[in-house]
Amino acid sequence: MRKLRWLSLIILALWLVLSGCQGEAVINPADEAYASVDTLPQGESNPIALAPTPTAPALAEPNECLNCHADQQRLVDTARPEEAVESESSGVG
Repeated sequence: MRKLRWLSLIILALWLVLSGCQGEAVINPADEAYASVDTLPQGESNPIALAPTPTAPALAEPNECLNCHADQQRLVDTARPEEAVESESSGVG
């Protein structure tokens, strides 16, 4: 019985602490204002406007990185030459 009392006390304390962390007050839904929706009389048509379709594709920005890495000859021309490295087994010792 004593453990149940402590558990309920801890839950109550946590509830009080967490309820204080609310960002804004709770609004009563009955107090909210609702907008009225206009309905068209029977027989009237309501045309739907379509979004205009683009006629020309959008121009892509130049991507210099992609241009450089896609060109094999340009990669070979700008590459750093490989250095000759002595193997560990050569030399004095």
